[in-house]
Amino acid sequence: MSIVGSAPVPQSVARAQHNLARTLLAMGRVPEADDLVRSALATRQQVFPPGHFETALSEVLLGKVLAARGRPAEAAPVEDQPDVGRPE
Repeated sequence: MSIVGSAPVPQSVARAQHNLARTLLAMGRVPEADDLVRSALATRQQVFPPGHFETALSEVLLGKVLAARGRPAEAAPVEDQPDVGRPE
């Protein structure tokens, strides 16, 4: 199987964006992290069913980014979402 010239898989792009957003947040580059985590979350919401753990991971990260931006009122609804477990 050849991957040369293949389009990237949306889940893989979203995972890379999420991971980079987490790294940028840790580095204090909050606005850049915000853009990436929102993009990752939007993709994950389109690709995965509601309540999927990968979507939940991005929702939690978005809450952390919003809190870091000094917008706790926006972060609270994200943090208050029900716990989502990994699939069995």
